[in-house]
Amino acid sequence: MNKLSVYWGEELVGTLTRHTRGRVKFQYSDSWLSGICRPISLSLPCQAKSYPPGVSTAFLDHFGEDCAGALSILSEDKVPDLRRGQYKDVTGQLVKVLNKVKSSPANHQLFSAMDNVRLSIAGAQDKLPVYFDSGKFYLPLSSGSATTHIIKT
Repeated sequence: MNKLSVYWGEELVGTLTRHTRGRVKFQYSDSWLSGICRPISLSLPCQAKSYPPGVSTAFLDHFGEDCAGALSILSEDKVPDLRRGQYKDVTGQLVKVLNKVKSSPANHQLFSAMDNVRLSIAGAQDKLPVYFDSGKFYLPLSSGSATTHIIKT
């Protein structure tokens, strides 16, 4: 995949294209520039010209799919799923994974052990954003489904 789409809500903001050594280049879409024209960062003011890899890569979260805040970064063929209240109960799986992490933290990590999880919070520490309700833990299935807690091991 050489290109990713960047959305603000349901509006296409621009695209990311692959550059060398894991870097990316960002360019605002024509529709964004002629419409909303709001910069996604002070370091990326609205302009028609693409931004060089150093500036683009420094700003954008390398985890993709969702990033904390208003932006969604998706493959070219996807559009953001902003439906609210879409969750999967992972209480049983989470308890098993946390027990493995507790017994052998060097061999197990919370985030990588969970199925179908997307990380929207950058950083080096192992963590998992969840929705907690009535004693159960849920993973959001859509970008529009909020989380209430961050579990850190």
